Amino acid sequence: MQGSGSRMLLLFALAANRPEGMFDTTLILTLAGLLALGAFGIWLVVSGNRWPDGLLDRGLRLSIAGQYAEAEQCYREALAKDSKLKPRLRARLLTCLGDALMDQDRFPESRPYLEEALAIGDPSGSCRGSLADWLLLQRSDPPRALELSNQSIQASTDGLGEITSAGRIGQHLASIVRADAWARRAWALAMLARQAESQESIGFALKLAGPSFAALSRYRGRSGALMATTLSADRTFLYWHTGMALLAMGQIGKAREHLQIAGNAAPHLKCAARCRQQLERLGTSIG
Repeated sequence: MQGSGSRMLLLFALAANRPEGMFDTTLILTLAGLLALGAFGIWLVVSGNRWPDGLLDRGLRLSIAGQYAEAEQCYREALAKDSKLKPRLRARLLTCLGDALMDQDRFPESRPYLEEALAIGDPSGSCRGSLADWLLLQRSDPPRALELSNQSIQASTDGLGEITSAGRIGQHLASIVRADAWARRAWALAMLARQAESQESIGFALKLAGPSFAALSRYRGRSGALMATTLSADRTFLYWHTGMALLAMGQIGKAREHLQIAGNAAPHLKCAARCRQQLERLGTSIG
């Protein structure tokens, strides 16, 4: 946009300095066309964030920042914007809306959106992961939570081609997604008193995520700040899940360590607040 504006200003300057009589129809039409293009470009910038894709992106950024009510409004606006949304985009928006409501402790409102998203399709497993979290937080139906967690792991293995195609960065991000799915599985197993399997899932999750966290923390691209924010959020989710699994197994000391890591990584997030609540119950504060 800045380049287009500079070219228009240059043409205006040249036109103003032309000898009288040389301001012909061709130049007028050229200027009019460039102005129209510039105005359209400005409109795209201003209105782009109001389209469903733009609203989804804005909502995700707000969610990562812990601004869940504002993110909710973005998702609702996107869903209301176009009755002909592509199924995959609609499912993503519904999942994100369900997550935003869950992060506001509005559990009864959240679940119908997640169920609707699941009925549309869940190739990446994110919706099933969110439904498993819903059940685990409500301490409701651990067998179903485990089933959803296992399905989420399978989907995260098969359905993340869109991410892994982005080269090494995408592959590392996909590894962290899979690690969190394994950590969630560990929590469900712990609630079913299947401690050996839960411990194995925790170990696998941490082993899978560790190298990817280390590699991405060295990322210094143009989106470095966003990458750092995303990694902090991912670390919080991972250690929240493993911490809750360890707590359910009665491993209080290790649970404290994991919950403290989660609470410190991205303290503005809702699951970090949940970690702080658990630590307070254990007589420990975030260090």
